[in-house]
Amino acid sequence: MQKAILQKTVYTVMLVLSLAIVFYLLSKMGVQPLWAAIGIIFLRGIVRFIFRIAVMLVSIAIVIALFIFLIGI
Repeated sequence: MQKAILQKTVYTVMLVLSLAIVFYLLSKMGVQPLWAAIGIIFLRGIVRFIFRIAVMLVSIAIVIALFIFLIGI
């Protein structure tokens, strides 16, 4: 039970952080936050796919960093 709640919390935090980064980057490119939100709502599958790729890349980076730390390269 606790593990499921923790996983949901971590997923929610990661989703909020990734969306904040996406909003920031889109606003830097001149896209208004309203249109970005509408795009995220209507393109939900693409946003989830990009989020999963981002989570996978961060996980790989953490594993590589731990491996380098343990090996001492």
